[in-house]
Amino acid sequence: MKRILTAALLCLLALLCGCAQKPEAEPPAQQTFSVPAAPEPEPAPAEPEPEGAEPEPIPNGIVTINGRAFYYENGQPLTGSGPTERNGQLLYVQPDGSLFVFSTGVNRCGDTLYYHTGEDGCALLPPPAGLYDDGQALYDVQPDGSLLADETDGYLTFGADGRYTGGSEELDAGIAQLLADSNPDLIEDRETRLSLVFDYIRDNFRYLSMPHYDAGTDDWAQEAAEVFLRQGKGNCYCFAAAFMYCARRLGYQAYVVAGHESTPDNDHAWTMIEENGETQLYDVQLEYAYLYQFGKGEIDAYAMTNSGGSVYNGFQYYFP
Repeated sequence: MKRILTAALLCLLALLCGCAQKPEAEPPAQQTFSVPAAPEPEPAPAEPEPEGAEPEPIPNGIVTINGRAFYYENGQPLTGSGPTERNGQLLYVQPDGSLFVFSTGVNRCGDTLYYHTGEDGCALLPPPAGLYDDGQALYDVQPDGSLLADETDGYLTFGADGRYTGGSEELDAGIAQLLADSNPDLIEDRETRLSLVFDYIRDNFRYLSMPHYDAGTDDWAQEAAEVFLRQGKGNCYCFAAAFMYCARRLGYQAYVVAGHESTPDNDHAWTMIEENGETQLYDVQLEYAYLYQFGKGEIDAYAMTNSGGSVYNGFQYYFP
């Protein structure tokens, strides 16, 4: 019994000691401190330009950048594309803003052709407006410096390359050779060249009886000229057509006429040239006939004018 009481007292004492313990104190709240940001450093003062240094110039005019040329005005490049004139210079601005560099001869800029007479450069130097013969081809220069292409100017036709053409490569080559053969001294005067080729055709081709064509027609001219050049002979239609194409290549407004000569039933063909408001008649086959067929000596059937009633140098012509 004594043991039981002792144990009970010990338990009670342990219980009283446990209840007497104080609870642990909560840790104090953590205080937050704001740290001021470090001040930004002041920019360093700009270094003064050395005495005597010049400011960088503002680009003006033609400027080359990475191998390409551009045109600047007050520091700004030209915008847009196409031909433009600046300070008396004809320029062509490409879609990327760079300038087209022209080379001597024909140049294609977009859909337009230009002829440049100078050395390679950005400023176009075209021939004067009008017909221009560079010795290799005939061109028609427009007032803006471009070339007429795929169009006609009176009786003259210019192809897609800007060159005059008679209608076929064969004809153009034959006419070029005929003009060269008739002008061994390389005379440049156009009127002299026309006279030379007239005499050359008269003296170096022969007559050949061939079919005639209806009066008032001229759709036979190209074929007649090609046959004439190919075989070296033909009838009056061939003589007239060949001379007409030579005259056109030299820049003359020339055309052929199928009509009659001497009498209303004598079929004949000849060439007419309009120049300076006057129309003159050229009959190379008639001169050939008097010299080599009839044996009557020389006559003058070159650049004949109308003396009235369709009479040219005493010869009666019947126009359709």
